[in-house]
Amino acid sequence: MVVLIADDSEFIRNNLSKLLKTSETIEEVYVAKTVKESIELMNAVQPDVLVLDIKFPDGMGFEVLDAAKSKKEKPPVVFIFTNYPFDHYKSRSYNGGADYFFDKSADYDKIFDAIEKLNPLK
Repeated sequence: MVVLIADDSEFIRNNLSKLLKTSETIEEVYVAKTVKESIELMNAVQPDVLVLDIKFPDGMGFEVLDAAKSKKEKPPVVFIFTNYPFDHYKSRSYNGGADYFFDKSADYDKIFDAIEKLNPLK
């Protein structure tokens, strides 16, 4: 599996990337820190999984979600991973096609397990 982590926090990008690289099912982990960079990298590497924050300095993660889910080829599985677990963001995420919604402060460990379960060989 190829994973793209799109988050403006260097701390989250680095730590989540290190965690995911411990998985035998994940071949490659890419990181992006802006909406623009996220969309460009998503189009370049065609990730199987997109871990996406909601708020970025240059826009909202929903722009990336919309771009991911509008792809004609198989869109990535999208995990929203945010410090803003408000109901309106959760609704917008699921309505936009997100597959999962996690709170960074409460669900950090759950995201690894959820991605691991995506492996069709397990």
